[in-house]
Amino acid sequence: MRKIVTTPHRHNRAARACVLLLPLCLLAACGDRKADIPPPPAQPPCAVTVNDQALQQFYAVADARAAGKTVGIEDLGNLAAAGPLDLWRRSFAPENVTPAWVGRMLFLALVGEDELPDRYRDKPVRMDLVLAYREALARRAEIQQTAADLMSGDVLCRVRGELEPWLVPGALPDTLRVDLLVGYPEIRLFEGHVLLDGGLAWAAGREQLPRFVAAIVYKDLGERPGRAPRDVTGDAIVLETLRLVTNLIPSAMIERTDQIVFDKRHSLLSGAAPSPESICDQAYRTLASLDLELTRVRQLARPTDEDWLRIYRLFVGAQSWQASAWYMGQVIDARLGRERLQAATHHPADLLAAYQEASLMHDGTSAADPQSVRWYLDQAPAFTADNARWLDERLRAYFR
Repeated sequence: MRKIVTTPHRHNRAARACVLLLPLCLLAACGDRKADIPPPPAQPPCAVTVNDQALQQFYAVADARAAGKTVGIEDLGNLAAAGPLDLWRRSFAPENVTPAWVGRMLFLALVGEDELPDRYRDKPVRMDLVLAYREALARRAEIQQTAADLMSGDVLCRVRGELEPWLVPGALPDTLRVDLLVGYPEIRLFEGHVLLDGGLAWAAGREQLPRFVAAIVYKDLGERPGRAPRDVTGDAIVLETLRLVTNLIPSAMIERTDQIVFDKRHSLLSGAAPSPESICDQAYRTLASLDLELTRVRQLARPTDEDWLRIYRLFVGAQSWQASAWYMGQVIDARLGRERLQAATHHPADLLAAYQEASLMHDGTSAADPQSVRWYLDQAPAFTADNARWLDERLRAYFR
């Protein structure tokens, strides 16, 4: 689950209308009779709008193919040039995900490699996306039932309640816009739209899904902006690194990283749930190494950017950004309380100070089973007093 500017639409009105009607044209062979206009779908009873246009287009094309209609790569590419799929592919910028590329992946999943025109056979294939499309076909009944529930039920109404305690008043938009589609099993936020894969929505379930959506929306509304650690110099490298980590604490607490589970029938997500013990181990090692490396670098007469980057790489190498954030949030929450944690989320220095205070409240011993979650939380590694003081001063001076 990753992270979240409006660009004028590049297609003329006639072209856009053809794209939106493509599935109807495929099913009716684009005859002269007018298609019945369906009534507008029901919507959740709260400030959330759900659009399942892209999801239904995907299944309409699958039905057309099953009925023996011809489905061309160019037609499928047109689907990705407008509406929610256009948002989805553009959300990968600066990677250039073109409509034609998406059309080829859709063709491989819906039609098959055997019918792929020769001119496309030597082009690269992203099998993970093709497999995601095939999974959506295999789980169509479950996904469409989930979509119907989200369109008319109150599941997504809980997103606002999950978010509000973590945001400054007035930060939430009047309406949350959710687009259901078929893509990678993930949630993306782009240009104010939550782009939600239908397979993930089903596999996550009613209880988890609002938390997952809220965690992604928080990244856009609540995180402190800054620069990539590799784009700055000197001790700013470690300060920006800690901004990235502390930014993730609220979203990790909202989604409850240690409790994630997915329906085991989803072939791509069944094994994606992290182990709470492995999360703790990952975070414990990273945070303990952070203090050691910070001491080492600060003792150097003239630390270079490469010295500071070693601290950044502690998180990159272990991929422990989310794990460390959840772990720090758990330590603060358990020892200082949820209100203190939420009050500290608006500045990296406040979060580091709260974590330091919470870590020092325990003597580091534990009666829990070794390597259990409780065992790791009981032994949360504190910073040395000198490092804690330096971090507080530098973070407050750097992030005003």
